[in-house]
Amino acid sequence: MRSLDPAVTALMVSGRWIQREAILFDFAEGQYGFWWGQGPFTWNGVTFVGAGQLLDVQDVSAGGDMPPELTVTLSAVPNSDLTPDVLATVEEYTWHLRPALVYRFFFSPETGAMVGSLPDVLFRGQVDQIRHLEGESYTLEARLVGRTVDLRKAGRFIRGIETQKVINGGEPDLFFEHAASSATQTAKWGTGE
Repeated sequence: MRSLDPAVTALMVSGRWIQREAILFDFAEGQYGFWWGQGPFTWNGVTFVGAGQLLDVQDVSAGGDMPPELTVTLSAVPNSDLTPDVLATVEEYTWHLRPALVYRFFFSPETGAMVGSLPDVLFRGQVDQIRHLEGESYTLEARLVGRTVDLRKAGRFIRGIETQKVINGGEPDLFFEHAASSATQTAKWGTGE
């Protein structure tokens, strides 16, 4: 169970608050954020560009052994911070399998200031695919997958001493020292001699 910041809890008890979601892309070239608000918003050294209704997140889909997936669309509008040229530059960045987070921020309706020191993290994953959609407006569609996708990947290594040396930078790691022989040993089990 998640616990909320005491300041956020007090704000909710008062019955009056503003909440806005934001998305943060952590590309190799830097962090880029967008939020469902107007104008820029800065938190933790990142300036989130206000995208308002131009930013859309579909419901999270997950089921069975599939990791959660999220589709984010960001539409361009000429003469705004989100021009088609800005969205087209995403191809210049290293985005594949880079972290992406969806936050929920709480604000005071009286002052407009952020309440609490940390936002609520709604989704933590990585960018799997980015597509450009042409239509009435230039749109960027990003497919995000949860980090549990890594648990389903098959590796090319068979665990053993040599594999551990490669992973450990050439240093011996004897954790799997008897792994090869233990698979072929017969263990006496039960009340037999």
